[in-house]
Amino acid sequence: MPIPHDKVHRCIRLARIIGFALPTQPKQPHAMHRSLALLSAVTLAAVALAHDDDPKILHRLPPWSGPGHAPGSVLNNLLATTPGTPGGTMFGLGDQTGTGSITFPRKGVQLLSWLPPEWIDPNSKGANDCWGYVSPSGREYAIIGLQMGTGFVEITDPSAPNVVGVIPNAGSLWRDIKTFGTYAYSVTESAVGVQVIDLAQIDSGVVTLANTVTTGGVLDTHNAIIDEVSGYLYRAGGTGRGLRAYDLNADPVNPPFVGQWNGRYVHDAQVVTYTSGPYAGRQIAFCCGGLNNGSSMTGVIVLDVTSKSNMYVRDYGYYSNPAYSHQGWLSPDRQLFYVNDEKDGTGQKTRTIVMDVSDLSNLKHTTSFYSKARAISHNLYTKGNRIFEANYRAGLRVFDSTNPLAPTEIGWFDTWPSDDATRFNGLWSNYPYFPSGVVIGSDLEKGLFVWWIGKALVSFSYPQGKPELAAVAGEKIQIKLKEDTPGDLQVGSERLYYDLGSGVIEAPLTALGAGLYEATLPELDVSQEVRWFVGARSTNGILWTSPAEAPYSNWWALGGDGAVSLFDDDIEQDQGWTVGSSTDTALSGIWERGDPPGSAAEPSEDHTPTGTDCWFTDAGAHLTGKTTLTSPLLDMSGSARPIVRFWYWLSDGGGFFQDAKDHLTVRISNDNGQTWQKVTRIKVNYVAAGDWIRHSFPYPEGLAVTNAVRLRLEADDGGPQSELEAAVDDVLVLQPWGGCDWQSYCVAAPNSAGSGALISASGSTSLSANNLVLDVSGLPVGQFGMFFYGSQATQVPVMDGFLCVGGPLFRYPVQQADPSGNMSLAIDLNTPVAQAGRVFIGSEWNYQLWYRDQAAGGAGSNFSDGLQVRFCP
Repeated sequence: MPIPHDKVHRCIRLARIIGFALPTQPKQPHAMHRSLALLSAVTLAAVALAHDDDPKILHRLPPWSGPGHAPGSVLNNLLATTPGTPGGTMFGLGDQTGTGSITFPRKGVQLLSWLPPEWIDPNSKGANDCWGYVSPSGREYAIIGLQMGTGFVEITDPSAPNVVGVIPNAGSLWRDIKTFGTYAYSVTESAVGVQVIDLAQIDSGVVTLANTVTTGGVLDTHNAIIDEVSGYLYRAGGTGRGLRAYDLNADPVNPPFVGQWNGRYVHDAQVVTYTSGPYAGRQIAFCCGGLNNGSSMTGVIVLDVTSKSNMYVRDYGYYSNPAYSHQGWLSPDRQLFYVNDEKDGTGQKTRTIVMDVSDLSNLKHTTSFYSKARAISHNLYTKGNRIFEANYRAGLRVFDSTNPLAPTEIGWFDTWPSDDATRFNGLWSNYPYFPSGVVIGSDLEKGLFVWWIGKALVSFSYPQGKPELAAVAGEKIQIKLKEDTPGDLQVGSERLYYDLGSGVIEAPLTALGAGLYEATLPELDVSQEVRWFVGARSTNGILWTSPAEAPYSNWWALGGDGAVSLFDDDIEQDQGWTVGSSTDTALSGIWERGDPPGSAAEPSEDHTPTGTDCWFTDAGAHLTGKTTLTSPLLDMSGSARPIVRFWYWLSDGGGFFQDAKDHLTVRISNDNGQTWQKVTRIKVNYVAAGDWIRHSFPYPEGLAVTNAVRLRLEADDGGPQSELEAAVDDVLVLQPWGGCDWQSYCVAAPNSAGSGALISASGSTSLSANNLVLDVSGLPVGQFGMFFYGSQATQVPVMDGFLCVGGPLFRYPVQQADPSGNMSLAIDLNTPVAQAGRVFIGSEWNYQLWYRDQAAGGAGSNFSDGLQVRFCP
């Protein structure tokens, strides 16, 4: 039978979203129909049998194609098998996390990990429902419905999720899973039945399909419900069905079909057994549904399912302005039933309906409460005095239900940052019942999220600050560890992790008492970079780190005992900054210098304590597009590796929306703007938004330090959802110095006077003293020679000796060895041989002497060994 025209187009759209290959040539109608016939086995069955016109199909978008976020897994891979030895390097890890390219607005929710659908199952282009399982040993597992099956992920260490396995199934947008004993039961709108999955060996990394139950009529099902007290499984929905019951006590692998109720369509339900009170011993199903597949007479249906052969309605409950009663969950005392209406989103704030179910024969709609965001509601669950809602494009919303009739929103994690539109994308469900307190969520496009709700159980602060300069002999950093509740810290787990570029090394923190600890960084050369972070575990096994997204992000420092300023601009005077570039798109709100006027997104004061002016983007007109600010030319030649520091303001006005393109990008050029290298992309910090924030970075490794350096700051308001505004003030460039001394290196080859010419020094390396003298001994008497220097230390055979200096070379005048075979040079540090050879505080230069030696034969000339000199104030 031919496929109807409208379904062909719908199928083609879905096929392209999920990556199914279809012919692209219009002259291949037969090939197209063959492909569609094959595709129907994967998708059309779910589309046609479930909800043919369901907007979930019409709103489908491609899945997240970037990386996820598994910091604990990455750290485990970085650490060496032998403690105290280098493992893998954390340099460059920032590009390997999805949070580097997308920022999730949040309040009171900590992201522990995030696995996109294809990280769990490469064959699946999306996810749907989720549930949890705790093995007899206490290990915790997330179960997630995927497009092509059911995935099992161990989250005992929630920052290091481990995919145990996937049980394949027919392709479907709809899947639902529940557990009983050591089995999981997975259903789908595709005509499959109930998959019974054996979890007995899950701790050993094994999950197996034990059976597929096909009794009870049509094979498609919308949701699975299990009453763990009575031991019955219920299938909700599926081709207009109500509830179908199966006895798990009789046989959990092949449970017998024992009864059904089809008075109305049931979309979802919660079934409980009352153990006390007037309903003690009764098994009650709280159902969401109605007639016409749930679209009419929609509301709450309370069924007494105690007798599977005689299930009956105790009452129907209705509420104001119904559209589609989707799902609900009881309050812990079973007095209230919280309901979400999936088609209620009409541009208003997301509504949750509160039904009084204290009298099962007299249901009442008592009140409703609202989220701070607008989006479609989907699945909600209650635990203690909290309600956890998965509200599609608004993500996870957490409510305090201490007052059960007027819950208040206290936290959120938005998995769809760009908007809260009433469309079927984003977070599908959540599961808050793990003993550890971890909460998981399943997102249609982005997969599995693992969260902690509330404050971090272990947090870190730095009473003396975090160093940008680390003492060359080894910097000591004081760290204050704070437990959210006394006893949260797993004593002995406190660690420092550092990396010099050759691999992560783990070292214990030193306890100083009263919650204070000390971390010691390794010895460093001047301007040598070290990356580091600290971490500790809470007693429930969660690894907490500072920074929170380590090791993807980490703190850094350059070796140095002090620093000197190369450029200092408080923006009070125009020092030559320029506005605009050929790639700018902003028509209004471009950069300007002055006293910022202040707005919901703009500062009203600059950062400089005694100043008034800064660069800002709002002059009475909101920023629209990208605007570029470029620094004056900066001469950094002679510097080893400077530090760039500035203060910035970046805010979207405190709204709930954040466009993924909103950012402040920092670039640097060493050729007067001919080419640019991106340094970082700064996004709105929702914790510190509306305040000045200090940002600093080391001069990029591998980029030559020249006299033609420029900085560039690009503020980009990427979309209409928010008012992004930026400001910049107090730009500073610092050159580290430290370990000031000299040392010999390289090899002096024999000459006609003996074993070779040796270079040394006297005086000091102080620029202010300016009394450095170079001395060479062991020269042939009366021979001519020349001191020279450069930025690189080498050892290359040249002439009769070794060239120990590389890079551009700077030469001093020719001299003649005295009767004792010595030669000296008093260096005037204030008068360099060339501008490019200037000596700065913190500079490191390498010195050597070339001299003639005809008597030695060979090439007739030779070199002393080398002398490396590091300069100080």
